[in-house]
Amino acid sequence: MTWCRSELLSDHTACYFDPKGLPIDALLAHTAKHGVLKVFSNQVALDPAELLAQQYSVLVPAALERVIAARMAGQLQCRILAEGANGPTTPEADEVLNQTA
Repeated sequence: MTWCRSELLSDHTACYFDPKGLPIDALLAHTAKHGVLKVFSNQVALDPAELLAQQYSVLVPAALERVIAARMAGQLQCRILAEGANGPTTPEADEVLNQTA
């Protein structure tokens, strides 16, 4: 089995965390069969909001619009927020982020 060096992985349906790394072969087989990460594992499931609130050097929200609202903006622990999606922050989150910059 191949293990990913990444401890965190998510898509628009689910988020997973394992401090030892994630099983790439099993994840690839699951997504090939189901098309998404959802229902891969209950043991390594993580609330997507917790994914964004982890400590990062660089956080790149690149999949969905408006995933970071004002409350989440106040919980971010990243040096750099590199917005890869169109509008990943709400206008209220932008205000919070501008205050902490």
